[in-house]
Parts: sequence; structure tokens; C-alpha cells
Amino acid sequence: MKKIIWLTVAFVIVLSVLFIFINNYFSELTPLGYAKRQSGLKLPKGIKLVKFNQHWESENGDGSRYIEFNLTQQEAEDLQRQCMKESYSNLPVRENGYNPFTSKKDDKDYYKIKFTSSNNRSHELAILDMTRKKFYIIVEIV
Repeated sequence: MKKIIWLTVAFVIVLSVLFIFINNYFSELTPLGYAKRQSGLKLPKGIKLVKFNQHWESENGDGSRYIEFNLTQQEAEDLQRQCMKESYSNLPVRENGYNPFTSKKDDKDYYKIKFTSSNNRSHELAILDMTRKKFYIIVEIV
């Protein structure tokens, strides 16, 4: 009887370790994982995903990823503090390149852009929109 209890406990421990390892290893394959990596911010786990689109060309690797989150007031304020600490810039986006947020000017909204190619057409863009309480990740690979 003791042997069965010890085997059961050992089995539960092994399953727990595997679950933690797999959860941490594959968590980046989710929209939240992508957003954390590309923004450099600590996003809350309860953040509400609104839209996730990605399209990649199989032959040449070109493609795009669009992630949109709704934020509560508390989540938005927390991300705003993180953006200020991480040296995010205020909108509008001043760098050249395609993005849908070039004309909006607001000192409360933040962005960070990282160009991933020498021609400045491929980029990763993170935007915190405090007015709408939204957080966007836009990736373009050209």
C-alpha cells in the first residue's frame, strides 16, 4: 500500500514538473507570449485578446502579425508606467515606415518601434493607446 502511495506521489510530481516546463517553454507561441517578447513589457495574464491575425508567405518569409488587446483602467496605467520606464516615445510615430498610427498626436499614448532590416520596411511596433485602452503589436516582415 505504501508503495502505491509513493508511486502516485512521484507520478504527480513528475506530471507537475512536465506541466511547468511545457507551459513555460511553449508560452511564447501564444499571442500574449509574442506581445511580451516584442514589446519588452510585463503584460498581465488576464489581459483580454481582441484580435490576432498573422500571415506568412511560405516561399520568402514575408508576412505580418497583428495583435490587439483591450485593457482595464488599471492594466492601462500599469503599462503606461512601464512604457515610461522603458523609454517608449509619444505618438505620433516619427520614424518612416508603414503603420496606421502616423497622424494621431497624444502625450498619453506611447509606442516603440524596432526596424529589423536595413531598408526600414520590416519592423516591430508596439503601441499603447490610453484613450481607447488598447495595446497593439504590429509586425511587418518585407
